[in-house]
Amino acid sequence: MNTAEIVISGPSALTADMRLWHRRGLAHHCDGTTHLTPESERGKPCGCPQSIAERKEAAKGFQGPQPHVTLGFSLADAPNLGLFLFHSMSWDLAEGIQQTKQALTESSGPVIAVLRLEPVELKTQRGISVSYHKPIIEIKTSE
Repeated sequence: MNTAEIVISGPSALTADMRLWHRRGLAHHCDGTTHLTPESERGKPCGCPQSIAERKEAAKGFQGPQPHVTLGFSLADAPNLGLFLFHSMSWDLAEGIQQTKQALTESSGPVIAVLRLEPVELKTQRGISVSYHKPIIEIKTSE
């Protein structure tokens, strides 16, 4: 099964930031424009490129952070199972996260959504076949 109908409690259930890990731990943590940690740097410009393409290129060379998206939700058909956490480093998900966050902010309470893992198959420029599952969060209605 690659689709689940979920309940998202509100905008605080969805977080997105950018992280670069080094062998000694977290080397860079920002929201794309300002530092989030360490506390002494919080709010200061982080120096990340503005465009997604430039951010991807920097991350590919281990010179810049990657997206880190976390979504807390319960299953619409089985809310008594408790809270689940979904983590993703997907650039596609990160690119559309502000619209999803806005829809959650505009709702007056919990929201019904669909969490889908869409299969993707492609060939790289070098001819290597790659397949993965692209996560998609689709807001349906307010509960």
